[in-house]
Amino acid sequence: MNKIDFEMPCPVEYRVSGWLHDYLPLRRGLTVRDGEVLEIPVDDIKKAMNCRGGIDFAFVLDENVFVAVSLLGRCVATYRYRTNPGLCDLYRAEDGEPWVDAACSLRNGRAVYELSSLFLLTKKNRIIKLSIHHGHYRPSFEYDVQIEQSQEYQRILVCAVPKSSSMGPTDATVYLWAPKKRMLQMFNLFRGGGRAESKAELNREVRVKRPKLLQDGQMTEFDYDPHALTVYMDEQSHSVLCADRSNHILFECFLNYSESRLLCGQGIPGRSGENVETPAALLSAPCAPLVVRPWEYIDINMFDVGTKDLIKATKDGALPRVVLVCDGGNRAVRKIWQFPDHNMAQDLANLNRFYTLLGYDAERGGPGAELLNIRCGRPKALFVGENGQLAVTTDKTVYVLISGNVQAEENCVKGKLSSDS
Repeated sequence: MNKIDFEMPCPVEYRVSGWLHDYLPLRRGLTVRDGEVLEIPVDDIKKAMNCRGGIDFAFVLDENVFVAVSLLGRCVATYRYRTNPGLCDLYRAEDGEPWVDAACSLRNGRAVYELSSLFLLTKKNRIIKLSIHHGHYRPSFEYDVQIEQSQEYQRILVCAVPKSSSMGPTDATVYLWAPKKRMLQMFNLFRGGGRAESKAELNREVRVKRPKLLQDGQMTEFDYDPHALTVYMDEQSHSVLCADRSNHILFECFLNYSESRLLCGQGIPGRSGENVETPAALLSAPCAPLVVRPWEYIDINMFDVGTKDLIKATKDGALPRVVLVCDGGNRAVRKIWQFPDHNMAQDLANLNRFYTLLGYDAERGGPGAELLNIRCGRPKALFVGENGQLAVTTDKTVYVLISGNVQAEENCVKGKLSSDS
């Protein structure tokens, strides 16, 4: 593993083997296998599903299988993407009620839970929960819940850990985006003995305000289109990332005090180069934001000592982090590295830079640039599997990016921070 030079401007590793951790180097002498970029044509998935709609989401379950969701076709499939590609199993809706959005919650550890959960939001404000067994990979109906609110919901987010409730044990907790009210509403879901007995409890509401940007002593407020948002829950930062494809901005709303700040975009479509300051970067029709913290997918002991200190530099653990977003109009996936203002961050303190993870740049090429130089279709969804496999869903292809250090140990589990790490 090469030592990373921290002199500015900082280098970014564009090879598959390093995209997950580049600024957070691993231990010296660690053997790291080459990473992979797998390409699965959307037409092959649709044919296997016998589905008339497109593929809206690919949720990676493990190193072999992802879940493909077609909202228009109202069907869910488990699909082998690595060896012997093809359909594992299929779930198709029994009624004709349109699906609006989908979200996936992965199992919490191999030995304890063998099920992942898929949540489907319908046009009539119904939430359908499916479970997927990591063995036979069969999507199975568990229950559905009718949300008794006179709102039009467009997005669903799943909390990793269900919130407590006075009504009893909570099966799951979700946020629903109500664009007309510009509000996120949190619901606890309860599984009953039958469909009529399952219920939902409104627990909390957060209004998403217009994002602001403080630059050169001037505060600028940006408008956003509530009907054009795609959102992602960053529970570690207690915030929601919002990508507005109409106004070409990416911003973050903090749940604890309902304030929003602009991350990047200027309200007009554009394209930025590499290694620019994130607030100055331009986007075109962004969507599907995602947050990745590499130590959640890499065993913490695989990092060098300095990296461990940097990861533990702040008490809340919000930074450092990687923010990914689909830059739809530019047919690219962008990568933003953010580091805390802390002495443990050394030369990376306050780093907030914008790069390309997946896309095409005619001026770049040669060894180590393969991730930057893929002519991908229009990206529309991102998801990270339990071992760090990144699925990028485009209009024509599903890409699965497997970082080399993740591939190296088949039984690696999410890293844990502790005082003796």
